[in-house]
Amino acid sequence: MTGQVLEHNFLGEMPASCERLAYVRMLTTPDDPGSATAETPMLSLEAGRYTLFQGLATQCLATGRERILTFRWRSPPRTGHICLELKLMHSRNGAVPLLSTELNITEPVTSRSVRLMESAYLRNPWFYLPSEGIHWSPSGARYPLFVREAKAARFYDAEARAYLDYTCGWGACFLGYAEPRIAQAVADSLSRRALSGLPQDIEIELTERLCSLFPGAEMALFGKNGSDVTTAAVRMAREFSGRPLILYGGYHGWHDWNRPDEAQAVPFAPGNIKMLAELFARYRGQVAAVILEPAAWVGGVEGPVPDADPAFLHDAGKLCRRENALLIFDEIFTGFRYRKGSVQRALDIRPDLTCLGKALGAGFPISALLGSRRIFTAVMGKIRYDPTYKGEPHAFAAALESIRIHETEKPYVEVWNFGNKLMEGINALCRRHNIAARMEGLPIRMVLRFAHPPDDAAHGPLIRTFLQQQLLQRGLVGFRGFLMPTAAHSQEDLTETLRIFDESLKALRQADLEHTLVRQLELPLIL
Repeated sequence: MTGQVLEHNFLGEMPASCERLAYVRMLTTPDDPGSATAETPMLSLEAGRYTLFQGLATQCLATGRERILTFRWRSPPRTGHICLELKLMHSRNGAVPLLSTELNITEPVTSRSVRLMESAYLRNPWFYLPSEGIHWSPSGARYPLFVREAKAARFYDAEARAYLDYTCGWGACFLGYAEPRIAQAVADSLSRRALSGLPQDIEIELTERLCSLFPGAEMALFGKNGSDVTTAAVRMAREFSGRPLILYGGYHGWHDWNRPDEAQAVPFAPGNIKMLAELFARYRGQVAAVILEPAAWVGGVEGPVPDADPAFLHDAGKLCRRENALLIFDEIFTGFRYRKGSVQRALDIRPDLTCLGKALGAGFPISALLGSRRIFTAVMGKIRYDPTYKGEPHAFAAALESIRIHETEKPYVEVWNFGNKLMEGINALCRRHNIAARMEGLPIRMVLRFAHPPDDAAHGPLIRTFLQQQLLQRGLVGFRGFLMPTAAHSQEDLTETLRIFDESLKALRQADLEHTLVRQLELPLIL
């Protein structure tokens, strides 16, 4: 492959020992269009005696003969003027020069966030960062890395900069961060309870409350993460039915069963009853259960995020009953967040097993599995479910107070109203700035979906990433474009959110018109 650089984001000046993401748009001529290197070329970035990067481009977008390449590099540790040289590593021709540019290295950025990030790279980098570790920006903004404090709808980073947050602890902090009544309930529990070998009264109180709230629920068990109870549900179904196969409609946790395996677990497209029926026919007598999110499941980086389909859910239940398989609702996200507090209550549908989590504990680690006495008593002695912390009482205290707030105040009503206003406001801003995009999803989980040119596969990821970069620089945090409002988001927060979107969409429109997206991008592509 040979290439010509058309656009890049290398700067004229940056701090020493600073991590940055390179973007290079180039016109390529593959030697062998069928080879791997025709898609993802090998690059080298050097500055005198320093090799700043060498390897395959981390990300590669291809549109015709054009490639947009990204890779992570770090500036040299010493200050002064250097010459950056970007080369294409060619199997036959060796290193082919692509670009040479001058760079002035200034004093390094020092902050607690940077020191923590350096330690994390060495010891524990296994977490989500919206900037994927990039901290410095030539705009003067700083991307958030670590949270020092969180209250209501905001968190504060290690340098005490405030950010308006729409990740809400992966959906767990539905009442907001550090909700005072939840905090008090946990403080009271801490002063007089601790984990014990015997069950505590508060666990049975919580069991009674949950069974009274969900149709058909007669018994319960508790865990810490959603994966605990989805896996317990799968084990129950297999033991109860004597069958091995699970049909699953999306992501239901990180455990081994939730991945394609012809003998153990087969995925299906949520909402597609024809496909589900065909799978039952193909695996006649082998299906133990169907597990699905009944609403608000995520189909991709731009959705869809569909509402519940009553016809599909009722038909799925009929199929399961006909085939003697269990129907498992994963309401870990929708529980206490959907209309009437759950999809099954809103639509009057009774699954065999229900998985809950996230909003149940209002930010404290707890999940629950609910179901009929018939199923529980038949299999609980066989699934070997005995985690150490399943009876931890402080999360029970948080969950009881959370349920009390949900039942007396119905915060989901205000959150849906807020989310509707947010979606309508962002749609109006897109029209104002002549951007072909529209909010996709539900008021509780949403994302901006762009209309993409059919002949330009790179355009979508570029504008999607650029928008998130602009939002972050202005202090608004989501998850790869997704927004999840909470009961703590106020009218003032709505006004601020729309102001930030207004400025960010304006910047996006200008960069798109001027064809400077690649030049201005600093964060990894959202693909």
